[in-house]
Amino acid sequence: MIIEIDTPGHTAVIAESHPDYIACYNAEPWWDYAVQPPAGQLRFANETVQDLAASLFEEVVKLTPGKYVGTGGDELNRKCMVSSKEGSARSSRMGFSGHLAPKRSVESFSDPLSRSTRS
Repeated sequence: MIIEIDTPGHTAVIAESHPDYIACYNAEPWWDYAVQPPAGQLRFANETVQDLAASLFEEVVKLTPGKYVGTGGDELNRKCMVSSKEGSARSSRMGFSGHLAPKRSVESFSDPLSRSTRS
């Protein structure tokens, strides 16, 4: 069995306790901002959000007997990603543009998570 915590999408519920950590929370129409409702994804351009995600995955790794933990990485919505100044600025600063921008942005978020959870 492989445990997966799907990020940065599928995380809208985090907005209930940490609204500043989620972009596009409950945005309408949801299909413009997410693959499935409700809309909302981690603001992974925010270092505090990156630290929270890394801590979460580090704890999950400690609890699982397996060798692998899934960090997700799919279903990032580009419109949502660039809807905040922070997300748009990070994408531009890192040179993410065009149709590969979401993929590269997810990699910039998930690669450090993967490194933080490796033993």
